[in-house]
Order: sequence, then C-alpha cells, then structure tokens
Amino acid sequence: MKIKNALISCVLVTAFIAIEGSFSYSIEENNTRETEEFDFANGLFSRGMYDMAIGAYEDFAKKYPESSFSELANYQRAECYFLSADYIKARESFAAFSSKYPASKYLVRTRLREGQIYYLKGEYAPAQKILADVVQGDNGEDKESPWIAKYYLANIRFSQGDYDAAKNMLEGLLSEDAGGEHKPFAYMNLGDIYTKLEKYTEAAGAYEKAASLSKNKKTSLQGTFSAGGAYYLAGDHLKAQEFYRKVIVASEDPKMLDNSIIGLLSALRESGKNKQIIEESKKLLTLVDSNEARSQVLFMMASGYFNENQFREAAKAYAETAKMYPKTKFGLKSKLNECWALYRSGQIEKCLSNIDVYVSRAIELLDEALYIRAKAFVAAGKVANATQAYKDLINNFKRSDFHREALYEIGWLYSQEGDPVSAISYFEMFAKKYPEDERSPEVLLKAAQENVKRGSLEGAEDNFNSFLIKHGSDPLAENVLYQLGGVYLERGSFGKAVETYEKFLKKFPTSKAVDSAVFNMGQAYQKQEKWSRAVEVYSALTQASESAFYGTAMEASAYCKFQQEDYDAASNMYFDLVIKKTGFTLPEGVYKWTAAYYIEKGENNRSLKMLEILSVKYPENSLAGEVSFMFAENYAAIDNESKAI
Repeated sequence: MKIKNALISCVLVTAFIAIEGSFSYSIEENNTRETEEFDFANGLFSRGMYDMAIGAYEDFAKKYPESSFSELANYQRAECYFLSADYIKARESFAAFSSKYPASKYLVRTRLREGQIYYLKGEYAPAQKILADVVQGDNGEDKESPWIAKYYLANIRFSQGDYDAAKNMLEGLLSEDAGGEHKPFAYMNLGDIYTKLEKYTEAAGAYEKAASLSKNKKTSLQGTFSAGGAYYLAGDHLKAQEFYRKVIVASEDPKMLDNSIIGLLSALRESGKNKQIIEESKKLLTLVDSNEARSQVLFMMASGYFNENQFREAAKAYAETAKMYPKTKFGLKSKLNECWALYRSGQIEKCLSNIDVYVSRAIELLDEALYIRAKAFVAAGKVANATQAYKDLINNFKRSDFHREALYEIGWLYSQEGDPVSAISYFEMFAKKYPEDERSPEVLLKAAQENVKRGSLEGAEDNFNSFLIKHGSDPLAENVLYQLGGVYLERGSFGKAVETYEKFLKKFPTSKAVDSAVFNMGQAYQKQEKWSRAVEVYSALTQASESAFYGTAMEASAYCKFQQEDYDAASNMYFDLVIKKTGFTLPEGVYKWTAAYYIEKGENNRSLKMLEILSVKYPENSLAGEVSFMFAENYAAIDNESKAI
C-alpha cells in the first residue's frame, strides 16, 4: 500500500499541472497567416510538445510584436517552461512577462505559477506567502487561480504533516462552486489525507468522487484504483475487489494494471478465497506486464495452494516461480517458500537439501532459511542439529522476527529433552527481550516450573515475581500466584507464603484452587507454630464436610489443638473425622493416642470405636499387645468381662 500511495502522489502532481496548462483564450479576427502561425504554436502546446512550442512562440513574438496574440504568446511560452519542469526559466519568463504586461489579465495566473514553483521545489514559506496573496488579492474575473492557490496551500499543510488542517481546507474548497476540472484532484488529495488519518472509508468515498467527476480517463481510473486500495485498508475486501476489477477491464497503463491485478489477488487472499486466487492468477497472468509483478502473481497462486493445504502443488508452483524469475523479490521468496511447502508436506529430507542449496547461494532471508532448517531438523528427530540451527539464527540475526521464534522454540525443545538449565536460559532471554509478546507470561511461568523441577526454588521465586511485576493482569497470574505461595512454603518462608496466599484469595476468590490455597496457608501458620491462627484458617475447610480438604484440614486442626494441649478438642476432632469420613485414614499412632485418651477420660465406647476403626485400617496390628490391652481395658470398664478376658 505504501508503494501504491507513492504512485498516486506522483500521478496527481503531474496530471494537475498538465490540465492547468489548458488556459482558455479567444482568437480574434486577424491576419490569416498570423493566425495560422499562432495556431501552430498552440497545437504544439496542446500536444505537450513544449520544447518545440517554446521556439514557435518565440518566433511568433519576434515576427508579430504588435499582434493581439503577442501577449498570450509570451505567457504561453512561460507556461511551456513551467509544464516541462524547467522552473528556473519558467520563473524568469513569468517575471519578464509581468514586467512587459503590467496590466495583463494573466498576472494573477503568473503570480500563482510563481507560488507553485516554490511549492514544487519544496520552499514552502515563500510559496505560502505568494499563494495567500493570490487568494486575498484583487483577481478580477479570474476565479480559478485563487481556487488553485487554496488547493496548493492545503497541499503545503499536507506535506508538513498537518493533516487535519489540510483536510479542513480541502473540504471547504470543495464546497465552493469554483474549481471545475481541477476538483477531481482536490478529491484525490482529500482521499490521500483521509488515508493518512486512517479514515479509509472516507478516503474511498473521496477517491470515488474524483473518479466520477474527472473527464480524463487516466485520472478517473487513478481514482478508481485508489478507491480499491482504500476499501482494502478499510477491510471491505469485496468492495476492493469490485474497484480493482473495474481498473483491470479499462486501464491501458501497464503499471496500474499490474498493481490492480495484485490488489485484486490480495483482496481475495484477505477474504480467504484461496481457490479463486489460483483460478484468477492463471487467467490474469497474460495481462501482467513486468517480471516483478508476474513473479508476485505466480507467488500468490502458489500461496493459494499452500493455504489450501495442497502442499505438494504449492511446492511445485513455488519451484516454477523461482526458476522463471530467480532475480526478482518474489522469485527469491518462492525458493524459500518451496522449502516451507516441502516441510509441511512431510518431505523433510528434500526440504533440508533445498535449504542447504538456498543458504549456499542466497544473501537475503537467511534468517528464515535457518528457521526452516531448525524446524525440519526437529521433524527429522535430529535434536542436536536443530538446536545448532536455532543457535545460529539467534546469534547472527538478533533483529529478525525469526530470532524471537527461535528463542521461544529452542526453550521448549530443551525442556522436552530434559535439559531444564538450558530451557530456563532461553525462556528468560525471550521474556527479557520481548516483554510485550503475548507468550512472554507463558515462558516466565515455564521457566519457574523448570526451576522447580531442577530444585532451584530461589530461581523459581525470581521468575514468579518477575511475572507478577510485568504481567500481573495476565490470566496466568492466578496459577503463578498460587505456585509462588507453594515455593515460599517449601523454602520455609512461611510469612511470605501466608502473604502470597492471602493475595491469591483476595484476587481470585472463585478459583478452583481456593481450598488448596486456604489449606496451604494453614500449613504455613502451623509451621510457624501459630496454632490458633492455623486452626482459624482451617475452619473454612472443616465447616464443610463435602470439601475435598475436609479430612486433611480436620486432621491438621486436631494436631494444632494437641500442640496447644487442648486434648479434649484434639481427640474430639479426630473422632468426628473418622466417623464422618469413613474412607479417611489417620496415622496408626493417632488412633492409638485417641483411644488411650478416651480410656483415661472414661469414654470407653468412643475408645472402642477408635480401636475398631484402627483394626479395620491396620488389620495386621489389630491383635498386637498394646491394642489388645486397650480393648480389654474398655470391655472391663463397661463390665463386659467375657470380652475383656
């Protein structure tokens, strides 16, 4: 699109100046020979033969100095210099004309030309002053020159990057009745301004208006072509196709035709119409003029096959394009894309062979070639070769987009191969260099997990904290905050563990890991021997027997009560737990302690219940001396002498 806009600007300036040359005049009755010679000079002028017209006007002015056409002949001679872009002589000629004819009706236009010359040479300050004088001065019957001066003033604002001011000036200008045949160019420029402002739909409307108003076929087609480009940028690819097709049918300009065909195929690509791209490419190829454009059309056809997953057909088409146009941009890219197609079609060895040839000959796109080579080696199971290819790319093409991909993929490759140290190194490198990449949070999390895997809890802690600082609002933050709490707990940083879990519970109250976080927070308090605080935290889990953490939380709460020497509460908690959760198993010693404690309190039925459960859970110990003795004590206490014996 940048190339397209540059082409538009070039066409605009040339076309506008050329049309302006058609300055009207009337031929009065005069000597027939004189009239014929003047008409001859005008004929040369109208056909754009300015060098010859200059000589003809000079001869006429010398031969007929008193002619009624003499003034116009001198003016037209200056116009010839202007229209042939000889601005030094044009300025001299217009100055000489103004001096010779101080009362001429062409003086306003002469002044306009002076301002235009400054504009075309990029000298905007004097251009603005002169053009403003033309707008504000006494212009007599010349309504056209002030309008054109305003047009160029708007162009100056546009050239200076003041797009809003330029837009407002052109919109005001186009609301005036004046302008006539010059209005299409103002609409074209307005379209360019809208494009700069990224108002692509408005730009398309302005270009369409230019196309409809212009009586000049070339200018009209230029407007149609530009409208197609604007619709493309606006995302209306169906409209873009419609306008490009209009140009393809009517244009005789090879360059515009080439660009329209490429524009059409691009719009079809954006619409996902890959099959139509293949068909249209074959049909339109005969109309394409330049080798560069032909190679691009063939490239897009091959890409159509590729995007339709017809990788073998794509490989053939890319190979043919590269063979036919080896020196064009798309011919070179086709050779590389052939390797992609071979890779995707499973022809890995052929892909690697072609890459070797490409790397040995090419000087461009070597980064992409190394990337394909690495992926092909991975597909071939040649991990060592793949890692070396990735490293070559990483070390030699630090600004390449494929540098980013290589960093990302080599990290995962090392992770899969069980080399956490190398994986961490590349994950951290990726996250540091590309913090805005959407995968950066993922690789920081993965680096932390790799550190946990290798036992480097300090490294994991650094990765998790780096994640939270840089990507605290990322969806993965829930997982990171939870895992960071676990790292603190395992490292013995119990205060930080509690703080982290509290943040987690506040930020993610509906997380599936809430119960786990609550239990771990209780564990952190328990490790600090803050028994009451631990029990308080566990209570959120022990109040709901259906909770997955009910059993472990109840057991932990009972242990805390035991440590506080609140044996009644501890024993009751253990008892309630085994009654409510029959599938839950306590350590053998807990059953024994609880049973013994109930014997001491005289709660023999409870003691017997604990011993019965112990016998089921640990049947090999059910007849052991200690357990049998406690059974006997309980039976004796409740006067069941036979069972006691």
